[in-house]
Amino acid sequence: MRPVRAILAVVLAVVTTACNAESTPTARLDGLLVLAGDSGGGALRGWDASSDADGTSIATPKGTTWVNAGRADVLVAVVGDGALRISDPLQAGRKPTWVEPDANDPSGDPADGPFYFPTWDPEGGRFAALSGDLDADAWLTLVDPSVGSALVIDLGGPVAAAPPAWVGDDLVAVLTGTTESPTSSLVDTTTGDVTDGPSGARLLGSAPDGATVAVVGDDGDPVTIRTTEAWLAGDGSSIGSIDPPDDAIGVSSIALDARGRRLAIAWLTDDGVIRVAVHDKAAEWRRVAEPSIGDAAAAMVAWRRSR
Repeated sequence: MRPVRAILAVVLAVVTTACNAESTPTARLDGLLVLAGDSGGGALRGWDASSDADGTSIATPKGTTWVNAGRADVLVAVVGDGALRISDPLQAGRKPTWVEPDANDPSGDPADGPFYFPTWDPEGGRFAALSGDLDADAWLTLVDPSVGSALVIDLGGPVAAAPPAWVGDDLVAVLTGTTESPTSSLVDTTTGDVTDGPSGARLLGSAPDGATVAVVGDDGDPVTIRTTEAWLAGDGSSIGSIDPPDDAIGVSSIALDARGRRLAIAWLTDDGVIRVAVHDKAAEWRRVAEPSIGDAAAAMVAWRRSR
C-alpha cells in the first residue's frame, strides 16, 4: 500500500497543477483582438499566450472603427468615413502596412461605399461588407482582395446596423427587421439569391469555420451558442448559454474564435463603459479571462485565425 504521505503528495501536485492553469488567464486570450475607444475610432490591442493583461498595441489607420482577421493574419478595417483598408500579415515587433484594397465590380468600376462590418469568409480569403444606405437601400459587397474583384448584391431594402455572419462557405446571414421584431436574410453568394432566414437575433457572430454561431436576443437575455445547422433550422437548441453580468445593459460586440471554442463578449455596462469577457467551451462556457481595456465607451472584439 502506498504511504499516506506519498498519496497526499500526488493529490497536492494535481491540485497545484490545476490552480496554476487557472492562474494564467491571459493564455485564454491568445489570438484576441480588441478595438476600444469611442464612436470616432479606437486603439487596437492583441494578445498571445505570453501577453499580460494589457496585450500589445497594433497600429491601425486613424479613425478605425472596425477590424476583422482573415487567413495569414491579414486584417481588414473600416475607417471613419466608411472606407476599407487592408493590412499585410501581422508580425511581432513590426507595424503593419495598410492599403486601400482594389474592389472593382465585373464592369471594372470601383464598388461604392460607405462600407460597414467587413467579415472574412470561412476560407479567410474574401470578405463580405454591408454597403450603401443601411436605413433604406442596403447592399452586400463581396470583395476578394487577392484579385481585386467585387460582387455587389442588392438586399432589397433596409438592414440592421450589425455585422453579417458567414453561416456556410457561400451563405451569409444579414440581420434585418426592427429592434422589436428582429429578422434575418440569407444571401447565397454564388447566385445572389436573398431568402428569409431565422428571426430573433439582434446580433449574430459566427465562428470562422462557419459551424457555430453566438446569438444575442433581447437585452437581459442570455447569449446563446448554437450549431449553425440548429440556428438555420430554427429548432431552438443550444450548446451553451451565458447570462449577462449584473451591471450589463447590453452587448456591444461578440466574436467566436477559429474553432468556435472561445467566445469574446463586449458588454456595455450601466456606468457607460465596455467590459470584455472571454468564455471557454472547455470550462462549460464560464468566464475564464477579462482583458484590461481601460474606460472605453465603445469596443469591438475579434480573433486572429492563426491562434
